[in-house]
Amino acid sequence: MFESELVLDNSAMCQQIDEKIQQARPVNIHAPDRYVIGQTAEEAVHLLMNALIFSEPGRLIFLVARNLGWPTESLEVALYKILQSGRDLPVYFQGIPLGYEEPFFPGQMDWDNQAEINTLVNALETSYNSKVSSSGDMIVTEVNPFSMAVLNEQVAFLKALSEDQTLPEDILRQGLGEAVREIARSVFLQALPYRILKILWWGVNPKRFCRDEILLPRCQEIIRLLLESLHDRLTSDVVRASNLSVQNLMDMLAVLATLPSIQNEVAYIQTVVNSLASERAGILR
Repeated sequence: MFESELVLDNSAMCQQIDEKIQQARPVNIHAPDRYVIGQTAEEAVHLLMNALIFSEPGRLIFLVARNLGWPTESLEVALYKILQSGRDLPVYFQGIPLGYEEPFFPGQMDWDNQAEINTLVNALETSYNSKVSSSGDMIVTEVNPFSMAVLNEQVAFLKALSEDQTLPEDILRQGLGEAVREIARSVFLQALPYRILKILWWGVNPKRFCRDEILLPRCQEIIRLLLESLHDRLTSDVVRASNLSVQNLMDMLAVLATLPSIQNEVAYIQTVVNSLASERAGILR
């Protein structure tokens, strides 16, 4: 599982490991097979300096390294630092904290251009004002459109939650999850529908599903949001723009039918697909 990008020379993870080593205490990490995408301090400064050049008033632009390099396992970092210290210390696997583990949804990545897949740029961002810098080593991308009213509402909601010192952590986490869902919904509603359809196709991937390579129940929430955003927007023109066939859509719906909690949303898409199939059958007669 990939975690976030960090500066290995000056990261919270490395700082925590260093402190445990200095205290001669067991070094705790989440689990084996947890990977981070690391960058040096020089690379981080390079991105920050270029961000000043590419910045524009009124636009939310972010820069990421085009070549993220090989992921580094957190266990490997811990063992390296212990070895460098010369001490004989154990490594303790503390487990994944509740709410920290996030299921990977394959639709997050743009599979139309696999050579340029970057885990820090999602499939909507690659299709919206995204470009490679003239130097070829950075991706310059603009944040997708969203509802500012929804954002302000959710920020106010989270602020009210955080100011209530009596609320348990689980309620705060639940509130944060709800805020993320509402903001994501506003992004999906403003995205081009053909792109949402492609993301669904990539995410469901009937062939990988049949090989048990995708655990869809863990991705039900994002699938529901994507389906809802297609309501009243799925047309024959959208299907043509997505380069998906009616058979592709039917295969996708067969997979989605295995998720009982989204059957109302699936039923709507099924109705549209049936109508498209009838139209095309009539044309072929």
